[in-house]
Amino acid sequence: MSVNSEIVWTWGGDWTLAGNRLTWHYTRSSMTLHENHRTETDEILSVSDDTLTYRSGSRGSVSTLQRLPPERRQHTLPPPDNAR
Repeated sequence: MSVNSEIVWTWGGDWTLAGNRLTWHYTRSSMTLHENHRTETDEILSVSDDTLTYRSGSRGSVSTLQRLPPERRQHTLPPPDNAR
């Protein structure tokens, strides 16, 4: 995840989709995650080839994720045991 073009968080894991509900299951994170933050369910508001706009189930805020072009993607996630 980036803010103002600066990467602030990298993560990995699995996700499930049920209707317009997207549930994230984090198994890796560049930040320490407490057990109650390892899973989060959000409401998908819109999706395209390059963006995903959703409403956070825990905060109620609306955010948009954008796909990075291949040359800007980082593949340096910490090992799975970092998602505490």
